Amino acid sequence: MGGIKHTISPPTKFNLEIDAINKSVLTWAGFFTASLFVYAFLSGGDFSFLLTYGAMARMFGFSILIVQVLFRRRTAGISVETLQLYCLVF
Repeated sequence: MGGIKHTISPPTKFNLEIDAINKSVLTWAGFFTASLFVYAFLSGGDFSFLLTYGAMARMFGFSILIVQVLFRRRTAGISVETLQLYCLVF
């Protein structure tokens, strides 16, 4: 019986990059959904929400950075000078 054999190929660099992009898109979509919830149910809908939204976006970005460093166990690609400027400004 000469059946067809299916082999599972190892993931390529392209597939890993696509998976990373999909995870990023889902993560930011979750943030956007959470921010809409905050706007709809916890905000008065005035200008102060923009300040709150800016603070939430900054906190979310730093939390993603921290999670990536913890999971990867390395800090390649993170600029020390940029982090120092953020500490100085905020």
